[in-house]
Amino acid sequence: MGKRILTNAAALLAVLIVAASGCAGYSNIEPADTPAQIPETENKARGQEAETEPSSPEGSAAAQETSSDVMYFSDDADFIFVYPLDRTILSSSLYVTNPYAKLNLVVQVQKIENLTAGGKGGKLQQEQCLQENDQAYEPSLRTYEIDNIKIKEYMTLSRGNPCNIVFERHTVFYNQGCRVEIILSADKDSIISSMEEYFNYDNQDCGTNPVWDLEKQQDFYQNVVEGRASGPAQEWNDSFDLIIDSLKINDYGTDFSGNRLVVGHNIFKQDNQFPYQITAAYPELQTNGNNTKGLNDLIVKDNIDPMISDFEDMIEQTEDMETVNQSVGYMPSVDYSLFEYEDNFVSLLFYIYPYTGGAHGMQHFQAINYSFNHNSIIDLEHIFMADFNYLEFLSEYCFEDLKEKMQIGQQGLEPEIEWKKSGTAPTKENFSQVLITKEGPLVNFLPYQVTPYAAGDFTVTIPYRQFESHVDKQGIAGKIFTLSRQ
Repeated sequence: MGKRILTNAAALLAVLIVAASGCAGYSNIEPADTPAQIPETENKARGQEAETEPSSPEGSAAAQETSSDVMYFSDDADFIFVYPLDRTILSSSLYVTNPYAKLNLVVQVQKIENLTAGGKGGKLQQEQCLQENDQAYEPSLRTYEIDNIKIKEYMTLSRGNPCNIVFERHTVFYNQGCRVEIILSADKDSIISSMEEYFNYDNQDCGTNPVWDLEKQQDFYQNVVEGRASGPAQEWNDSFDLIIDSLKINDYGTDFSGNRLVVGHNIFKQDNQFPYQITAAYPELQTNGNNTKGLNDLIVKDNIDPMISDFEDMIEQTEDMETVNQSVGYMPSVDYSLFEYEDNFVSLLFYIYPYTGGAHGMQHFQAINYSFNHNSIIDLEHIFMADFNYLEFLSEYCFEDLKEKMQIGQQGLEPEIEWKKSGTAPTKENFSQVLITKEGPLVNFLPYQVTPYAAGDFTVTIPYRQFESHVDKQGIAGKIFTLSRQ
């Protein structure tokens, strides 16, 4: 299937989707010359399937798209939906979601032919997967149809062990040779603190971490689905209902009013002889009234294409490929999170994981902050006035923030003061992966930069009020700060 690039956001409400034969393979991407049109066909709503099919619960919130909503379209698996922009970070993998986000929306698209079941090398079958529970909370598990496509939907309330509480809602289906999973997860701390009666804190195996009161878990579920839960829990549940209520597969109507579009692309390359497997996900962005070609070229030509090329060169330069573990091989991957998607700017983070054997790979980041007003990258120095030593400010703030997090956090590690001092020293290299968000600059620290690898990577968000008097409001980032005050 050729890549279908949508190059005119003014045509957002009328996009042509050409029937596809399967997931797209890797190819260099060039923008199409003309936009296409969505055929006007109706989509079955959740809860309106044939009587012989179990139906999904109706969402308790009204399904009204607004100008702050974003339309997501999968170029590989041929589906579309709308999600709320103002409270959601979009990611391509559950493993790169932001722990501080209010809501994390994950869209995972994988080629069926490359999936294996249970690590035994057998190909996953659609019916088998749709019958599996996948750590589902059993009362929430249900199946129904949208546009004659079978859908599995469920809720996950813990993962792996009782100490690992999560709040996730999942939708799984197969289309155009792809397995699709849409996941909406919520900030667990805000839900737990607002509904403490459903949790215990005296479990000897989990320390200070809360655990479910299993006798009350059913009540929690009923309150959520019946619209009687706390604000954070109800917002999470209702937002997922709105997203899935808007889901359309293969054929689309023109009833969306969002003015921003994300086209999700996925790359998959493998060679079983060596073996290696390269996966990459990235977004193409379209906005109403803005020229986004510069940004999309930056994403593909300056980032995705070189990353794939580097992966391939790295594999080809390996002298003894026969020593690679045949069950694992080389598995470099690229995922992304879309933190901000406004009329005037975008903040996007790529997660690059070049696994080439050994105990673990070494993840690194690539942050992109882009101004549509100037059609250019926003650098960190663009935020501040010329006479302000912003690196010294960032260094001091991040050092103190990380010291506090490590002392009272759940990492179980003693602070390594010298390690932190080196990783937060006032150099451009230490602060090269900073996202500009409406809440403030979000600084990403790599594994090993400020802590041992086992502690993972850390982020620090610096509120604008901490340096507001030093902001260059007339500069390239000026309107971003105006947005943050609205």
